[in-house]
Amino acid sequence: MSKLIIADNEIGINKDGMYCLNDLHKAAMSAGKASASHRPSEFARSDNTKAFIEAVESEADTPALKIVKGGVSGTWAVELVVMKYAGWIDPAYEVQVYQAVQALKRGDLAAAINLSGSKAARKSLDDMRHAKAIELNLANVEKFRKLFPNLGEKANQTFAAALLNPVLGMDAIPLPKIEEKFYTTTELAEEFESTPAMLGRLANQNNLKINTFGEYRLSKSQYSSKQVEQFYWNIQGKEAIRDILVRLRT
Repeated sequence: MSKLIIADNEIGINKDGMYCLNDLHKAAMSAGKASASHRPSEFARSDNTKAFIEAVESEADTPALKIVKGGVSGTWAVELVVMKYAGWIDPAYEVQVYQAVQALKRGDLAAAINLSGSKAARKSLDDMRHAKAIELNLANVEKFRKLFPNLGEKANQTFAAALLNPVLGMDAIPLPKIEEKFYTTTELAEEFESTPAMLGRLANQNNLKINTFGEYRLSKSQYSSKQVEQFYWNIQGKEAIRDILVRLRT
């Protein structure tokens, strides 16, 4: 948003960087902070205003207030006079205008929109933040896949669902249905009266950690708080290990 919005009213800014006091008056009126007696013409007529403008112009050597008739008509003023005018209307209004102008100048989009009072602008900001959150989480899903390349599709789907569904506000990515029975290496070691280390060596020697015999999932490391890839065995994997153990024991 490169426009100055006050109380849901756009404030005109001309090519010289001067602000339209008529728009500021309209905004103050809509916010219930001004009346017809606060028109720019009344402000410009004040002796105090005339003295202030003279002081500003003596320092800047340029007009501080212009009354334009025809074309882009209205009363236009530099920033210092704008603040003076806003304070003349209402001190709280001066604070609001000052904060909005400063937010716009430093490119603080969120602050400028929040100070604008514009419901449409706030909704636009919310939509932009929402889209950004989705984009960021999609990037995180991709980073996760690269960090744990051996994980199965179900594990990746579970992670993506946990990350994206809350942001989307719906179950766009369903959790995978796990109907097969899976076993950890420790569980198989207990059943086959062996050790996890022994079964791990046999699995690696015989290249058993493949999709046919199970899948990788993310689990907590046994020796630290880190998340690590752990292979879970399906029934085919269980039988493959059993066959190898039988051959070794006979």
